[in-house]
Amino acid sequence: MKCSVVSYLERGPYGSNKFRGNTSGLLIKDILLWLKPRRVLDSMAGSHTTKDVCEGLGIENVCLDLKQGFDTLEMDFLNEFDLVFLHQLY
Repeated sequence: MKCSVVSYLERGPYGSNKFRGNTSGLLIKDILLWLKPRRVLDSMAGSHTTKDVCEGLGIENVCLDLKQGFDTLEMDFLNEFDLVFLHQLY
């Protein structure tokens, strides 16, 4: 059974916790293993936690961020992905 509250003793080896609001790579990994997407988009990539997890699992991914000049609001290619991972900063 899946639930809306998760807790991990540690955040795992993914991404960087220096970014406020960074999601644990362990949560992303659990989601990917559950949904089994072939291609993932993270358009708010920050420290590239999603990229680290996807590469570890051999899942094709595109990870972009506003700091790289990418604006999520101007996206027109969402239908190219099986999963789009977005999380609020706060």
